[in-house]
Amino acid sequence: MAFDFSKPRRLKVTHRFFLGDHDRLTIDGVHHQLFSQRVDGYILRRLDTESCEFFSFSRLQHLSQVASFKHELEYFLPAEMRKRPSSTGSTVDWDNLPRRQAERARTRLAWVFALNELQNHEDPAIRVGKTEEQIKANIKAIHELAEEYMVTELESPEVIEKKRQIRAGERRKPRSLQHLTRLKEVSASALRKWQGAFKSGGVKAVVDDCQGCGNWRARLHPDANALLIKSLRSAVFRFGGCSKKTAFQLVGAAFHAENKKRAAEDLLPLHTPSYKTVVKRIKEFDQLAVKIAQLGREEALRQLRPVGSGLEVSRLLERVEIDEWKTDLMTHFVSIGGAILFTEDELQLMGLNGQVDRWHACMALDCRSRALLGLKLTWNPNTSTALECLRMVTMDKGEFANAVGAASSWHQFGIPEEIVTDNGVFRSTIFSDACTTLGATLIRPKAGTPSARARGERLFRTAIDSLCDMLSGKTFTEASRPNGYDPKSQACLDLEEFATTLVCWIVDIYNNTPHSGLFGLSPAQQWEYDMEQGNYPLHALPDKRTRRLAFGKRLERKLQKDGLHVLGLRYQCPKLAQHWIRNPSATMSLRWDCADIGAIEVSVDGEWVEAEAAFESAPDGSPVDGMHYQEWIAVIRALRATARNRKSFDEAAVFDAINSIRATDEAKRIAFKLTSLHPDDDQIKKFENTLLDGFRISAHRKSLKPAASGYGETITPMNPSDANPAPVDTGSGAALPRKKAKKINIGE
Repeated sequence: MAFDFSKPRRLKVTHRFFLGDHDRLTIDGVHHQLFSQRVDGYILRRLDTESCEFFSFSRLQHLSQVASFKHELEYFLPAEMRKRPSSTGSTVDWDNLPRRQAERARTRLAWVFALNELQNHEDPAIRVGKTEEQIKANIKAIHELAEEYMVTELESPEVIEKKRQIRAGERRKPRSLQHLTRLKEVSASALRKWQGAFKSGGVKAVVDDCQGCGNWRARLHPDANALLIKSLRSAVFRFGGCSKKTAFQLVGAAFHAENKKRAAEDLLPLHTPSYKTVVKRIKEFDQLAVKIAQLGREEALRQLRPVGSGLEVSRLLERVEIDEWKTDLMTHFVSIGGAILFTEDELQLMGLNGQVDRWHACMALDCRSRALLGLKLTWNPNTSTALECLRMVTMDKGEFANAVGAASSWHQFGIPEEIVTDNGVFRSTIFSDACTTLGATLIRPKAGTPSARARGERLFRTAIDSLCDMLSGKTFTEASRPNGYDPKSQACLDLEEFATTLVCWIVDIYNNTPHSGLFGLSPAQQWEYDMEQGNYPLHALPDKRTRRLAFGKRLERKLQKDGLHVLGLRYQCPKLAQHWIRNPSATMSLRWDCADIGAIEVSVDGEWVEAEAAFESAPDGSPVDGMHYQEWIAVIRALRATARNRKSFDEAAVFDAINSIRATDEAKRIAFKLTSLHPDDDQIKKFENTLLDGFRISAHRKSLKPAASGYGETITPMNPSDANPAPVDTGSGAALPRKKAKKINIGE
């Protein structure tokens, strides 16, 4: 079979359309207009560059099949010169019509469709004539059928059959038809008029133009209009702005002053605009320009910024927001019962001086589940408070729930992927280094944009509305404060009671309350659901070394022969001993965790090494493992109280003091656990120079047993020759003879 490629192959054009001089053709987003026509296609002129390009009919056919262009008939003609479509199809953009105008048009179409159906009915008994008298006689039947055309949802075949039977009289009519839209009756002449317009012009012909009726021309004189705009600009375009009522009053004052001047010049007074006119002109101003003038550029852009679905978080701990909140509740700053753990000076330093004031709460919120992950109370927010709150995020908080007797658990914890904070106490390098050690990304939004931490800010609002409203001593703003109300006189909670109430509210109320942002689930349910679905956090929990490196205090100590000394404790490990042999008295960099003083991390030749607290006679495990530094200080005070001038204390006495302190309830109090107790360099230096000056822990030594007589032990001297000692090996194989010691009685 031979093929002839000498002649060009032409595609058969199966679809042709007419392109007029006033039509606009959009091809791949570029607008074109007809320039000239050829036998095999059109020459189109681009409207943006005024250049021309030839399009064959086959190419236009291909573009029409892939829907790459749009053909708009008579686009460049005025609206009144365009031809109305002759087809009965819908050519009306219903979405862009005003609501009332669209309702009137759909109502007219329903009447027309009902009339056409009855006029073309096959049953002569039901068929309606075309005269006005015949239409008027059957207006009730047309009315019922028109209401069925107003149904917005497609009906099932069963419903359609029931309606047919009702119209034919084969079925009983229901009592109510509330699912139908009730239409007002119209006259037969109006219905015939709508039918004729529909036949000649289609759907577009029954759309009225009532919204354009009336006298829309301004009644104001040009001078009055200029004065209105000038006075409104001075009232609206100023910092702080004003209300519409105030703007109307200012406009009235301006017109009153202007009319006085015109009366002096024998001119007619200007008509004062009405309140409706003033409000309409205010709405005509550019709202962005008004907001910028009233609120400033940053705040205006924040309020008018388009918002979609909001922050999207797909995993637990993907984003954690940490922020500080000054609680809206007055409490008594009294002692937390720390007579054993704290001195009066330390209680004063913690803010527990007996005054009535508001605590600061540092909270951490998981944006995925809205669960609270951390909470720390302080009277003076600082970097240590932020570190302690971050530490609480990474630990199980079941002990807090058990301490207050909560019905639910508080088991939400882990390492966040992103940590979002403000630029306050979280701005230090210590906090950022801790986030880096944990493998979390720290994000600090632009200052003055609380919307970047919207979920954390909303948590504070929830706490105010849900918790503070139930307690005495709530503070109010100046505008909403009741007359004569003094929150300080109403305060009745101390720190321990406030901490217990706060933990109970978090564990039992907040975490179990349905949240609108979680589609009705509570934070606890959302956390459990993600865990069941395998939507786990990406990071594993940190080990002890990572915790010490992240949250430990940076200290420097001089290496001694027996190790490193911090607050009277001696830390030692084999690598430290080897390092002392090579570099005696070297200054070592270490990380000391105040919440767990059982071990430290020491940098030895660029490598972090764990050094445990050394005790010679300690049982399995360090006795200070997991101990808070404040408990250790209490142990030192207890030992000092037994013997003020004593420098060295036996390990057994130290162990007894540790057990005694841990047996007390002071360290188990919820306020002790929630209050930020992170010592600074000055406090540690003060402890070591005063309380721990000369303090040493000695190994346990066996004591002498008392004599049976009660007066002491009797020693009987003997002559060395009579002692008969064991033979001594001289190396030659012969043993030296034993010498007997002579018995001497000391009493004689």
